[in-house]
Amino acid sequence: MSIEPTNKTHENIIDNHNKMFNLKDIYDSHKDIIYEVYSRRYLYPPSKLDEMKKIFKGSLLSDADIKRILLGNYILNTEINKRPLAKLMQDMAEEANLFRYEYTFA
Repeated sequence: MSIEPTNKTHENIIDNHNKMFNLKDIYDSHKDIIYEVYSRRYLYPPSKLDEMKKIFKGSLLSDADIKRILLGNYILNTEINKRPLAKLMQDMAEEANLFRYEYTFA
């Protein structure tokens, strides 16, 4: 896994950060977590999420609670310090379009 520049003017900055912080090795050490987040996208299509919302309707679980359980980590940016790798998993869930409907990471 690597960070690739989308803008050529940032290429040197990104390259320097990759080298300085040894990002390739850090990202490679989390491949399994990234794989799991992307796998959840296929295991939980919108129809499955809708079904779960119906099952838990009227319970104490909110939509955000269900999504947190599915992701296996906190889903709000304000909660990234509550559990290791929360930010990484949020970013990967958003990139994978895991929840595919109205919810955005706030």
